[in-house]
Amino acid sequence: MLATKWTWVVVLVFFCLPSFAGVKRVTRDELSPAVRASIDRECKGATIRAIYSEYSFRHRMYQVDIDLDGHPRSLRINPSGRLDEVEDEVSLDSLPVQVREGLVRKAGGRRVLRVESVTSEGTIRSYVAVVSRDGKKREVRVPAHKERK
Repeated sequence: MLATKWTWVVVLVFFCLPSFAGVKRVTRDELSPAVRASIDRECKGATIRAIYSEYSFRHRMYQVDIDLDGHPRSLRINPSGRLDEVEDEVSLDSLPVQVREGLVRKAGGRRVLRVESVTSEGTIRSYVAVVSRDGKKREVRVPAHKERK
């Protein structure tokens, strides 16, 4: 009897929980008016590629992937419509020396495919690089350093 109860617990964990968590593509019609208004305000002149609803650690967020003048950008918007984070693709060469060296060091010999600046409340907080080796991709992150004078 005890084994049967544990079997059901395992079944519920593996089959039901993933349906409540993760990332799901959504349409504008599925969004709250506050999130739609934020998207309209932030995406003027941009092409919306996709909108995702993310649910993790009991928090819902919306990610909006856009192209602005051919430049990829991701916006993270909370359910109240506040813009929490912006990820902008940047070139590795445009980064401050400390940041560039930190990303290359953390990449550990992997090829850097893409670099993004992560901005929150108008300030660049960190940089994220997508790196690859043997066809496997991963992300490495370094904090944004203030330039020394």
